[in-house]
Amino acid sequence: MDSMRNRIPLAVLLTGMNAWVTLVSGPQIWHAWGGIPWARVGILLLAGSSLSTLTYVWSLLLRPPSSISLQRTPGKLNPAATENLDV
Repeated sequence: MDSMRNRIPLAVLLTGMNAWVTLVSGPQIWHAWGGIPWARVGILLLAGSSLSTLTYVWSLLLRPPSSISLQRTPGKLNPAATENLDV
């Protein structure tokens, strides 16, 4: 439970900063560059990337702590992946 409490401020801060930049700078950027088709695609891709990042951060926050494994476990290799390696 303590690890989730430590992650809540980070997720809220990241979401708040993203919303602030979008609300303050978004209309000006769209007005300046929205008429150019390739720039419009770039702006939409950047917005999609930002939304994807926020979705991932909040999904990590909302999962139970026992299901999150961010560390690698040494010694557990996929036998099929190491089958044809010459050592």
